[in-house]
Amino acid sequence: MENRRGKIREFKMQSDEMTKPLLQDISDSNLSDVVKFFLIFSRFEYALKQAGFRKSDRSAKANWDCFSDRINVDLPSRKNKYDEFRNAIDYLNRCPPRIQIVKERNGTKLLDWKSSKPTGSEARVLTEYIRRVRNNLFHGGKIPFDPKCDIPLINHATTVLKHLLELESASKVKNCYYNG
Repeated sequence: MENRRGKIREFKMQSDEMTKPLLQDISDSNLSDVVKFFLIFSRFEYALKQAGFRKSDRSAKANWDCFSDRINVDLPSRKNKYDEFRNAIDYLNRCPPRIQIVKERNGTKLLDWKSSKPTGSEARVLTEYIRRVRNNLFHGGKIPFDPKCDIPLINHATTVLKHLLELESASKVKNCYYNG
């Protein structure tokens, strides 16, 4: 564990001028959580596409809705069996990631945040929340970084992704996740 923290500190020290403003608000342990989420999310989305959950035969975009429809039936049994999974889902429903929007005030367009609950099945809502966490981080919506809000979202989204892979209806995705 200490070796990993040392590598994270080393990464932060070696970062160039462009990354310094991004890393100044993120502690070593928080950076580790962010990187872990990105890696797991990226591999998960790759596995979805590899397992055939694509928007079309020609598109390399993951079809999260199709995947969500496939797994929705298995969610309740896993949620009832694993407190960690249920707690992560409950947190995301209680404190959902918001959507960044453009709002006009006094003739000026400003970035703002909007809370909105997605429609659809429990699995669709859940996977939409996970994608919002990813989008807010990746597209810069969470800069400046707020550890009190962002780290729980990141960690609960990571927990949900791990449990989704364990659903029986996600076995093909799990195989692609671990075996390419």
